Amino acid sequence: MAAVSCMPKPKLPSLARHRPVHVFHADDDGFCPEAQVHEFRTAGCEVHVCRDNHVLCRSSVVEKISSCLRSLLTLSANG
Repeated sequence: MAAVSCMPKPKLPSLARHRPVHVFHADDDGFCPEAQVHEFRTAGCEVHVCRDNHVLCRSSVVEKISSCLRSLLTLSANG
């Protein structure tokens, strides 16, 4: 026997007390609906909307990801 029920989408927990969370959202990615941007921002993520596809391999996007990673590593090293 199977059961089906309708439920509201789950809410993401607030990330305010954690280190910054960077989300890279490709604007040409069929796997990432535009509605995610609002949900991630509401949860406290820093969302970077990129002019790229699912692979995120444009040089400007790779540089932005690298920059954010360096920033997070600096935060970790400083406490």
